[in-house]
Amino acid sequence: MSNCFNWTRCSREFRIYVYPETSARISPLYAKFIAALRASPYSTTNPNAACLFVPSTDTLDRDRLSANFIPRIELSSLPYWNGGRNHIIFNLFSGTWPDYNEQLDFRTGMAIHARASFNSEVYRSGFDVSLPLIPVDSPLRGSSWVKLVAPRPPSNSYLLAFKGKRYTYGIGSETRNLLHHLHNDRDIILVTTCRHGKQWQRYVDERCGVDQIEFDRYDYDELLMNSTFCLVPRGRRLASYRFIESLQSGCIPVIAANGWVLPFNEVLDWNLALITVDERLILQTGALLRRLPWQHVVTYRQYALRFARNYFSSVQSIVDTTLEIIKERVSQRRRSPAAWSTVAGGLRVLPDYPGDGNPLLSNPVNNKLFIALVNIRHGLISSLHSLLLNIARSSFCRGIILRSRNNELNNIDWLQLINTTVVIETDVTFYTTHWLDINALFIVDDDSSYSTDEIDFAFSVWREFPERLVGFISRDFLWDYKNDQWRFSSQISNDYSIIETTGAFYHRYYGYLYNNYLCDSVKDIVINSGRCQSLLFNMLISESTERPPIRVLDRIQHWSANPNDKPRTTAQIIVDTRQFDESQLCLQKLTDFYQGVPLRKSQVKLDPVLFKDNVSNYRKRYRHAEYGDNV
Repeated sequence: MSNCFNWTRCSREFRIYVYPETSARISPLYAKFIAALRASPYSTTNPNAACLFVPSTDTLDRDRLSANFIPRIELSSLPYWNGGRNHIIFNLFSGTWPDYNEQLDFRTGMAIHARASFNSEVYRSGFDVSLPLIPVDSPLRGSSWVKLVAPRPPSNSYLLAFKGKRYTYGIGSETRNLLHHLHNDRDIILVTTCRHGKQWQRYVDERCGVDQIEFDRYDYDELLMNSTFCLVPRGRRLASYRFIESLQSGCIPVIAANGWVLPFNEVLDWNLALITVDERLILQTGALLRRLPWQHVVTYRQYALRFARNYFSSVQSIVDTTLEIIKERVSQRRRSPAAWSTVAGGLRVLPDYPGDGNPLLSNPVNNKLFIALVNIRHGLISSLHSLLLNIARSSFCRGIILRSRNNELNNIDWLQLINTTVVIETDVTFYTTHWLDINALFIVDDDSSYSTDEIDFAFSVWREFPERLVGFISRDFLWDYKNDQWRFSSQISNDYSIIETTGAFYHRYYGYLYNNYLCDSVKDIVINSGRCQSLLFNMLISESTERPPIRVLDRIQHWSANPNDKPRTTAQIIVDTRQFDESQLCLQKLTDFYQGVPLRKSQVKLDPVLFKDNVSNYRKRYRHAEYGDNV
């Protein structure tokens, strides 16, 4: 890589530059690649600051028989081409019938190739990137592409399944012509068809009729969802759509494609998520799978779903993974191999995090103290004084950071009387650079009212679950069948999926992740709304951990758009309605962006021992938490 890459361009920071679109035609799928690249946090509009360049010319499909084929590609005229150095070319299809040559039909110079169907003989390890073959209708963002299935013991209807084309001649025909020998019509279902292509009738053989009868008996999606293993044999090319479809359905892929470099093999340990068999020994596949212990099968399935969700759920995740692999090579700051196999995935494990401990990798250290982040949103000085006193009384409080966009706090004399360190700053994000050795952050609004016991108990819960968001006030979301959209709900219920950040504990790392992982386009949606930021923060943590937040105590703070819920003043109704409408609009925008709702529901509520029991209050450790007083 050192001879084909200009390292000096990346000496400061890793940035990518996408060339402006030309008048040339771009396929819908490549348009999604371009959109994903520009949505990356590494994207820049300044080519002089870029480390990596991406041509806007559509190079995905180089099959001359394809409708998306663009003839006569010439990249040397690009203003920053420099022989292809520091450029990356995305390609899914190379070559055409009959030999399907793997060489691209245009000059790529010294550019990095990010391609599907990479053969180990032409793949340049540590330079190129192997991609999956993805369909045209792949979503730009979100994980709705991944089926909502849970890892479970191998009690599926079928052990092994495949439904697809069979080639009676030419490259890729050898393996698929053997599959009928394995098909037993019981637990191994391998059905093929010869009826594909414009001239299929010219190449039929004696098995085509029998194969078609079996082929028509089975539904493809049903096989995917009801099979423990899915066979992924090579086709005309090494890569196949079956690979990504199997992963996303929770069906363990069985790869039969000798020489294929698996997608993102540089960082993903595929031995955890799939089985590889030699094409020449394909007839032994059934016996091999029957010998596997069911505990291993469950583990394979867990990692298959995990990899699908983290790296193959959308075009955005595929592009982001590609960029992270290249960034690691350039910066020489690599994640540990185990980070890529975690529930959160390697993309959410940021190697540049300056703090101590990461909740996505292990149980963090330094959880004995917390820092309070008090957001001044309403300017209620009287309630602020009471809140700060209660926070300062906690023996676990290391310091308080008051956050306001103006200088209204500089003239408050009684701040010096608070019995802990008080810092004033104008940053109102979820992250702070103060006291980097402290992991726990307690974020709270200035109009909130929490007793010291309530704060201490919530912190004790967070210490047991440092990877979760722990707080007092919960919300939920529901599907509105009438309007065909997700609806925000503030109704009092046992179910919840959102914790309001008007009073919540979380790990410092999530604030850093919010600032450095999320792309600008999604942060722009919430930039002027504290409630929207709170909702996005909940989505980020739930998506990273695949777990819901935790609600503590029984703080009843309820508002909704319905003014008949309880007697309130006209001013309260106006404020509550605005808050509800703001949250609803924000939820709609975020679900449209993510093409789904990355939240997890729960009914768990944790209370102190003897909470509200009919015993003496002096027997209770958090005696003031029961009444929510300010003592």
